[in-house]
Amino acid sequence: MSSIREITSFPLAPSVRTKLQKAGFRTAAEVSALRPAALAAELGLSNEEALEILKIVRGDVVAPSTASAAPAPAVDGSNGNGTASSTSSSHGGVLAGRSALELLRRDHERKPIITFSESIDEMLGGGVPIGSITEFCAS
Repeated sequence: MSSIREITSFPLAPSVRTKLQKAGFRTAAEVSALRPAALAAELGLSNEEALEILKIVRGDVVAPSTASAAPAPAVDGSNGNGTASSTSSSHGGVLAGRSALELLRRDHERKPIITFSESIDEMLGGGVPIGSITEFCAS
């Protein structure tokens, strides 16, 4: 990671970038020098959200193009107007900042939970999808 890299070049939610800029942060070195609690207090975020920001800025998270694992998350301290929410908090949650193609690939890699009812599994494309809410209703 280059310590002179601008904050705006990281995969962070726009609301987080704005908070960092309003707080006077411009480069990775300025943010990296802080502890999670100090950054959380400075930006008005939870410690978990601040830790995610620091992981991204410090390069502790592997970039999506170079990893076969999950892509680097983007952090959104707003009211949840990002993509692919993975957890929630009082500030909208940690967002996964993934492209639609990455989400589609992830969904195709997941194996569904079979119901042991051939007709239901067939209607659902192999079973109940993992990572989504499925509601069953009968009349």
